[in-house]
Amino acid sequence: MTFRNYLISVGLLDDEGERLELKEARGGVPKSLWETISAFANTSGGKILLGVPKSKVIVGLDDPDGLQADIASALHQVITPSIQTSVGLLELEGRRVVEIDVP
Repeated sequence: MTFRNYLISVGLLDDEGERLELKEARGGVPKSLWETISAFANTSGGKILLGVPKSKVIVGLDDPDGLQADIASALHQVITPSIQTSVGLLELEGRRVVEIDVP
């Protein structure tokens, strides 16, 4: 799936900043991730894509499965009270990225 088609399918084509956050995440879990999750949880929610920098050129992740597991296990320890999020993997333009959905 192309990045544009993904944005259209989730209704976020022009929402970066308000309901969409892009993070490269090549060095593991970004330190700003927890702050972003908290901010989305305290507003109208949003999606975070790891493996997609601000340039919107899909770079993917070296270990998306490991990153997904790290985030899922840390969510309840880092953010209290806990926030119901979904953390999944998807393929954009032939590269695997992590998608975090914050309601």
